[in-house]
Amino acid sequence: MRADHVANFGTMFRERRQRLGLTLADISRATRIKESWLALIEEGRIEAFPARVYVQGFIIAYAKEVGIEQSVAIEELRRYVGRCAAQVHGVVAPGTPEARDDRSQVRLLARLALAVIAIVVVVLLAMMGTK
Repeated sequence: MRADHVANFGTMFRERRQRLGLTLADISRATRIKESWLALIEEGRIEAFPARVYVQGFIIAYAKEVGIEQSVAIEELRRYVGRCAAQVHGVVAPGTPEARDDRSQVRLLARLALAVIAIVVVVLLAMMGTK
């Protein structure tokens, strides 16, 4: 299950390839990546790859072949993975306002925990000093 905005990652590659008048077979021959892997990229189905490193390598090769800057392609992959994780697992992508809010809450809880521990230590030391 993918939302339309998530599928746009693969659409970027498909549209560029089609604009250049290339087929998946053309890209496959030039990059030596199986057509089925290229189709998965265009469909935005990166979860079908055995490891993220494969996706990155294939995306770099595909981007180079269709004239998309490598840095742009990798950044789009990063955003895509973040959005997918958020949809599937409720995880927030790094660098988003939601992630910053989560970090603030963690810091607050950590400070609160340290304060409670400090109070317990002070109380225990006071009790030991009165005996």
